[in-house]
Amino acid sequence: MAKADSKKTSENNLKTDNKKNSKKTNEKEVKTNSKKNAKKVSELKNETKKESKINIKKESKQKTKKTMTQDKSDDINLKKDEERSSTKSLNNKKNLIIVESPTKVKTISTYVGKDFEVVATKGHIRDLPKYSLAIDIKNSFEPKYETPKEKKETIDKLVNLSKNKENIFLASDNDREGEAIAYHVSEIIKEKNDQNLNFKRIVFNEITKPAILNALENPGEIDIKKVDSQKARRVLDRLVGYQVSPILWKKVLKGLSAGRVQTVALRYIVEREEERENFKPTPYWPIYA
Repeated sequence: MAKADSKKTSENNLKTDNKKNSKKTNEKEVKTNSKKNAKKVSELKNETKKESKINIKKESKQKTKKTMTQDKSDDINLKKDEERSSTKSLNNKKNLIIVESPTKVKTISTYVGKDFEVVATKGHIRDLPKYSLAIDIKNSFEPKYETPKEKKETIDKLVNLSKNKENIFLASDNDREGEAIAYHVSEIIKEKNDQNLNFKRIVFNEITKPAILNALENPGEIDIKKVDSQKARRVLDRLVGYQVSPILWKKVLKGLSAGRVQTVALRYIVEREEERENFKPTPYWPIYA
């Protein structure tokens, strides 16, 4: 009987211990799960905060970009309005002077008075294209000119300012390049302006008031011989440069450019050297009486 009682007692104690242990295990699991859940919640909160910050930054960037774009468009429209208003006021002036360099515009404007408007071409407004020969060899070496895209605004301005003018003074530089510029300016304005315009060529060798006024009082015509001279130089540059330069790239160094003067001079040197090498000396005796 005593053994049976002790056995029951030990079984009861074992059951009690198992219950306690399972209770502790359940409590630990609950705590662990609650910690994990809390960690997940905090991670989700952090991610939500990050996403909201990113969205706020994106929205602010988009707003800033829209504002900048709007400001740029407003500035462009303002400039266009100013150009239109200035062009209208300039068209009221009787005479137009066209020079090459923008640096001359302000100085000459102070010399000529209110009846004259001065504008610059900023160099050539018509030229040969960069990436093709553009010379019709079969048709008397006629060049095929084009108007560069960057010169469109300048040409439009020249055409607009030339309207209703009594005189258009072509005051490009006094050399063959300047003569060609004057010629191309007059031709382009004639093509785009239906009015009967009065073109006059003036030249001066110094930017002084007496020189400018003297040139205006004694205008001339475009010297077509200088224009043809510039055309011939341009054609020779293109023919020699585009056809001889590739030989230099193969034989000497890529990127070298053959010039119209150096190429001909080199040819003369080669021919003279060949004559020297082929020379055969023969004895001779001078005879005096």
